[in-house]
Amino acid sequence: MDDVIARFAEQNPDLPFEAANHREAFGRLIEMGIDPRSWRAILTVRQELMYSLPMQGMPVRILCLDHPTDDILKMSLKTIEIYHAEERDEAVEVCKDVVGYVARHFPGRCLNKRDSESSVLALGNKVYAMFFADR
Repeated sequence: MDDVIARFAEQNPDLPFEAANHREAFGRLIEMGIDPRSWRAILTVRQELMYSLPMQGMPVRILCLDHPTDDILKMSLKTIEIYHAEERDEAVEVCKDVVGYVARHFPGRCLNKRDSESSVLALGNKVYAMFFADR
C-alpha cells in the first residue's frame, strides 16, 4: 500500500493534504475498483468531511457544472472544484464515482441519490463538491 500512496502523492504534488492520512481510503478505492482518475476528487471530499470542516454530519452534494452560479454558491457553506475533465462524459463518470464512495462510506451525508441516474446531472465538465451546514 505504501507504494500506491507514494506514487499517488508523486503524481499529485500540489495536494493540499497528506495522502498518507488516507491510507484506509486507498485500500477501499482499490477494493471497489474505482478508476484512479477519480481518486483525487474522492480524497479531496473525504479530507473535507473528515478533517477540514468542523461540523460533524455535514452533508455534501456533488455536481457536474461548467461554473456554479451565484445562487448555487450562496446555498452552500463551501463549494470546491474537485475535478476538471476535457470531456463531459469523463466528468460524469468521476462524479458518479465520488457519489458512490461518499454514499457508501459517509451514510446519510451525500445528498445525491447513489443509485439514481438523475443523481448526476451532466451540466458541465467540472465536478464540484458543495458542503452544507445542515439538510
